Amino acid sequence: MKLERYKLITVFLLLLVPSIVLAEGEAVSDAQQALKDAAGFAGFSVDPAKTDIYQVAANWINGFLSVFMLFFVFLLVSAGFSWMTSGGNSEKVSSAKETIKNALIGMLVAFTAYILSRYVLLALASTTGINVT
Repeated sequence: MKLERYKLITVFLLLLVPSIVLAEGEAVSDAQQALKDAAGFAGFSVDPAKTDIYQVAANWINGFLSVFMLFFVFLLVSAGFSWMTSGGNSEKVSSAKETIKNALIGMLVAFTAYILSRYVLLALASTTGINVT
């Protein structure tokens, strides 16, 4: 029953919020301008004619892998904190060691994915003559 309520609230918000935003004519243009400003600040090209698919792919991959790495850094720090506050409890220490090991493996996988995706994107860019940073 509780899950159904959350589903209903989620669907309601997903339908209500866009309709409220779209109902305001000036608010939409202001929101679009704010999104363009934020995209320009983040390094994305605001002009659709200058936006290249390789640049967009590189930005998405780099952003995703950055979030992925931050997640593993959070796991690493929280496991270290758990280990330091375990008070000698062997179960907590072994759990923290296992979490640290898994977080380091995850970071290695994410870093390897970053290196491979960077290599592929740069190889595609060099063969097509597109500048991917």
